Amino acid sequence: MEENRFCAGCGKQLEPGVSVCPYCGREMNGTAPAASRPASTEAASRRSNEERDSPAVGTGEWFVVLLLLGIPLVNVVLLLIWAFGGSASPSKRNFSRAVLVFLVIAFCVWLASFAAGLAILGGNPDLERRILELLGR
Repeated sequence: MEENRFCAGCGKQLEPGVSVCPYCGREMNGTAPAASRPASTEAASRRSNEERDSPAVGTGEWFVVLLLLGIPLVNVVLLLIWAFGGSASPSKRNFSRAVLVFLVIAFCVWLASFAAGLAILGGNPDLERRILELLGR
């Protein structure tokens, strides 16, 4: 019986007698048996199995998630728990990470805009006076 072989390039399991990896096209003179399979491909395979085996998040659960994300401060705490805790489903974990990245980018844009506005108003007292006149102060 032939030992399980894995591609040295992409780490996918190969059929017996294959000379070129059907996934990445690498020649199989550099295949690795299961015992010498790279740890990174084993971890990726484990993650892939975890995502495939996890139950789908239902519509009702997503509805509750979106309601909870509408509560200030609670939303950030929940996003951090779902993104970096171990109990959330993979889809909820990925969604939380994406929302956190978006929030960081939005905050940076807001901060840059606020700083630019302060620089414009602070450097031009005449403009500040005109704006206050327009506002009726």
